[in-house]
Amino acid sequence: MIFPTSPTLQSVCKVVGHVHTPILMRELKGEDALELIAGERRVCGSTQNGWTEIPAKIFPADTPDLKIRIYQVSENVDRKELSLRETSVGLAADVERFGCEEASRIWTAPNGKQRSVSWILKHLRFQKYRPITRELSDANQFDDIEAANKMADIENISTDAAAKLAAEICAEMRVGRKIGRFTLDARLNLLKERHAQQDTPDQLSAASEMPVAVEQDATLPSARDVESDAASGAHSCRP
Repeated sequence: MIFPTSPTLQSVCKVVGHVHTPILMRELKGEDALELIAGERRVCGSTQNGWTEIPAKIFPADTPDLKIRIYQVSENVDRKELSLRETSVGLAADVERFGCEEASRIWTAPNGKQRSVSWILKHLRFQKYRPITRELSDANQFDDIEAANKMADIENISTDAAAKLAAEICAEMRVGRKIGRFTLDARLNLLKERHAQQDTPDQLSAASEMPVAVEQDATLPSARDVESDAASGAHSCRP
């Protein structure tokens, strides 16, 4: 098995002299072998240091896939904050494989609170993002899923307005700032009002030229904030 290089982790391991967090593995039924569940970077760093042994927690071959997946997501979420794209792609795959209820367990928040259906639905919307919103999302240009979905709504109303707004978002990112969900919500509301009045496409796109209120020092909301802001009352995991 070949792992990507990790010079930083390699150096840390070398200084510390060992890997203090065990990797996770599962026995393969009927084979004298193990599959790696979590810990690729730790294996990589240890291998690069020439170590032949590493702490490991080994699960029996009959351990359910659901339990294994819970461990995988927990390890990733606890190690670092995942991007919106990483969360959405992983969540969609888990909903498809295990169903909505089990996916909500798999993606339990770090504080132990199980995710709501509305939280899942918000993240599954990425599957229907149009090109502009998807490109911004893939580039990690949004602070949270609320902002990404506001942009998706804007693009659904006016591609021209979305394109101009995307250019502003990228320009702000180049100087270390982000346009957050409150600004995007204001833009969206203005577009909706003008659309309801059956304005021309040129007038719709003019909404993108209104002043931008840049939210500096914006932080990702907690799971409770995201869930309490949920607008959807649906009880299905289908976007």
